[in-house]
Amino acid sequence: HTCAIELDGSVTCWGSDSEGQSTPLAGQFSQISAGSGFTCGVRPDTTLGCWGLDDLGQSSPPAGSFASVSAGEDHACAISTSGTLSCWGGDSAGQATAPAGSFLQVASGAGFSCAIDTAGNLACWGEDWAGQTTPPAGSFRQVAVGEDFGCALAVDGAATCWGNGANGRTAPPAMVFAQVAAGGGHACGLAPGGEMKCWGNSSANQAPTFAVTPSSLPDGLVGQPYGQSVGLGITNWVPKSYSYDSGNLAAVLVDGELPPGLEVDVLGGVFGTPTEAGSWNFTIWVEDANGAVGQQNYTVNVTDPNS
Repeated sequence: HTCAIELDGSVTCWGSDSEGQSTPLAGQFSQISAGSGFTCGVRPDTTLGCWGLDDLGQSSPPAGSFASVSAGEDHACAISTSGTLSCWGGDSAGQATAPAGSFLQVASGAGFSCAIDTAGNLACWGEDWAGQTTPPAGSFRQVAVGEDFGCALAVDGAATCWGNGANGRTAPPAMVFAQVAAGGGHACGLAPGGEMKCWGNSSANQAPTFAVTPSSLPDGLVGQPYGQSVGLGITNWVPKSYSYDSGNLAAVLVDGELPPGLEVDVLGGVFGTPTEAGSWNFTIWVEDANGAVGQQNYTVNVTDPNS
């Protein structure tokens, strides 16, 4: 199931509701986290509220004042407004036995959790059969955990992953990220310029790596119509159907500037009539109907035939 916070602070959930996990509590929430069959959130008054499966107490949070919460497979952890950690729910591997200290962020997975303390150090506890609670040393600013692995961003934006390395889930690309998120067996990172990279298990196309074609675009002339299709380097590419006002396009400019007079079309392409001579560098990001993504850097030179 999945949950989201509406603009008015109320929560909407969809998907499986076998345990009431898609029937949220009434009232407003400032932050929520969906686990396996249950959801927890922080209310504007800093109290916790959980709903859904409660066979191990995962939907029975402690009283107190909290800043954030993260729900895992059968347990959840929250950081209090004073920085201390509290965990509840299943504790078969010690996943609900939170360490002492002062923390900035926590992420809960399947039988384990990891957190970043105020000094930037990683701390993990719970199940460790694949080394998922044996994080690297260093100074970090964000952590995310999946089923049996974790990934964290160092202060310089570099991603580091540990735990079960099957399917390459602990082998992130060497680049700077602004944010990282982890799923069951894959992870994705968002670069400061908007580029997204995913790695790990791609059995359901969750971490595809496709090249965008063409690799270069032709030059243009001022006052002459220009048109070039841009798509993923796969033979069955079908553009994703989005409306222009959805804020989520199949093809979008993510970095640089287009020559004046040109624009990126939602269906995948660069079209228009150049109005100014010069050289422009830009990056186009595209997504197909199956959720596969890719991007390509381009340079287009525009000359004025009358000069």
